[in-house]
Amino acid sequence: MTASRPRRAFVATCLGAAALPALAARGEAPVGAGDVAVLNAMLAIELETLAAYRRAALCGLLVPAAQDLAGRCAADHRAHRELLVATIRALGGVPVEAPTPPDNAVALAREADALDLAARCERFAASAYLAMVPALRDRGLAKLAARVAADEAMHWGMVNAALGRPPPGAALSFGA
Repeated sequence: MTASRPRRAFVATCLGAAALPALAARGEAPVGAGDVAVLNAMLAIELETLAAYRRAALCGLLVPAAQDLAGRCAADHRAHRELLVATIRALGGVPVEAPTPPDNAVALAREADALDLAARCERFAASAYLAMVPALRDRGLAKLAARVAADEAMHWGMVNAALGRPPPGAALSFGA
């Protein structure tokens, strides 16, 4: 299976090159990468999403309610990051490091731009984690990925509500 051009462009635009391992977890890289590689893909997503929330917090465009929402979501992502780092190390792996943010990142001119960036990252994360669940051989790690996917879907819903967007129109909106 190969990733479509729009999917690769989205990954590069929204999350950067560090999230490309998530495509590996979907079967778009050599088979047998192992649970540590999948966990590192999850960690890369957490690091990229934290960077997006950091940009949103520093842009100076968020009203207090949006700042609070972004802070709560970022706190969850920090907890995910710490759990993933500890799990990777416990399995004898080496956690990936945060990438250097690109200079040509998406411009944030309005509060909606910052929240939209967060929503796109959350939706990608939820779908990517769901795709990773069957890639994990250890059932406990698969459960961990599913739990984090649920958090990401919840974040996506909260950020979308802050943007005034309606909830999904149908079931099974993530992981396709």
